[in-house]
Amino acid sequence: MESDPDFSVIVFPVTTGPLTVVLTKSAFVGDEKLYEEIRKQQKMEVKHVFCAAGKMDIHYPPGVQVHMCSMYAANHEKIRALCQFWTACLETAKAGQAVVIHSKTGEYRAPLATAAIMAMAGYPIHHALTEIKNRRQIYPGLLWDWTRWPEWEQTHVLAKPLCQCYEFIRLELTEFMKFANNNLVSQCSYASAGGVKRARSTSPAKKNRNENDSVDDKTNQTVSAQCDENALTAANANYDSMDKRPRNLWECGQCRVISTNLRECWECGKWECRKCSYWCTFCPSSWQEKYTLCSHCYENGQLLVRNERTWCCQWCGAARFSDWYHQWVSGY
Repeated sequence: MESDPDFSVIVFPVTTGPLTVVLTKSAFVGDEKLYEEIRKQQKMEVKHVFCAAGKMDIHYPPGVQVHMCSMYAANHEKIRALCQFWTACLETAKAGQAVVIHSKTGEYRAPLATAAIMAMAGYPIHHALTEIKNRRQIYPGLLWDWTRWPEWEQTHVLAKPLCQCYEFIRLELTEFMKFANNNLVSQCSYASAGGVKRARSTSPAKKNRNENDSVDDKTNQTVSAQCDENALTAANANYDSMDKRPRNLWECGQCRVISTNLRECWECGKWECRKCSYWCTFCPSSWQEKYTLCSHCYENGQLLVRNERTWCCQWCGAARFSDWYHQWVSGY
């Protein structure tokens, strides 16, 4: 479908069917005309809206369930909000309806939120953002490496949370869904071995067969829904731990100590313990938001600059202490 000045539509498959996502900005989501246009063009109703800009003073139409979480919020907040919205997306696709995702301008956080949902459906983030860009004008920097951004964009106050959100989708959300899908496979395997058989013997589904003599789809859909719920519940219960890798991989890459609280290097992805890692003093207090380096990356670059007992990353240095930071980098 061609881009619309008010909203854009992207359709992609999820486990329950094709999901229709409408991208727009906050100026339109409170207007009933938007939903009438979606009914007219897509022949679909909208029951769920995701506000990627967090809490906003918008009067949504009655009957619409609103999910709110800024894509610049802490990672644990995003993962829970996206999981709830993902469940709503699965139900929406099954019902043949549409969901709306919006942010203030519809060019930064809304595309990232849509890419997050597509990543949960199995799309690589770059491919997802490319598909979105083909249908809607978005911030071009979302498809570029940070080093290719214009200098004034690199030092912008929102440059760091934008990059962090991108990395969250690329790394943490992808790993989270792998964990959830692994649990889903094991649950479904168990259900296939015993659960479906019990359903056949204790429910009317046994008598409701089609021409190919297969069990009615309602039984399979019930089991699939139970598997989705079990997988998300298990994944949510395990997400609070910082290091989400298997126990046999809880080993510091530098000193080889076994720890349940390792830090991941933002540059090379190596996991090291607290004593071997380096992080920015001025980043947010949450470990998931702190720019962190392993000992090897710290010793082989100026990505973190030290001044006595403080360390500063390039984002915080440029945003907070511009002149001071450039003197550090220049070696003065």
